[in-house]
Amino acid sequence: MKSTFILTAMLAFTTVFSSCSKDDKTTTRGECFADKITFTETEVTPGGTDNLIITMDAKNTSSKEYSIENGDKVVNLRIIVTTTDGNTYETNTVFAVTSLSAGATVSTAAVASYGAGKTYASYKLTASCK
Repeated sequence: MKSTFILTAMLAFTTVFSSCSKDDKTTTRGECFADKITFTETEVTPGGTDNLIITMDAKNTSSKEYSIENGDKVVNLRIIVTTTDGNTYETNTVFAVTSLSAGATVSTAAVASYGAGKTYASYKLTASCK
């Protein structure tokens, strides 16, 4: 569990600092970008006995910069993992990127947990500002 936390922290740190851009400062404060950021899976890796690391490209499809610093809402990720026996496990986390220019794409990752001793079958990711 400690290694999962360290991995998550390292991924968040790397993603945040690799995605900073000063190119586009057009924002609307308080806007929710959950439906304007698309997530495209690039890799799914089981990480230990009950964790799943989902690597994905996140693209800001809007014409405005997504910026938490400028007041936009945090995008929350809800990941439902289904195991081969049909059980489902929910993980709620935040989109680790805090700024993303209009039209830009960044690589990021999210970690989801599922039952110990279970075998991963599939997942579903949804984004919201709730």
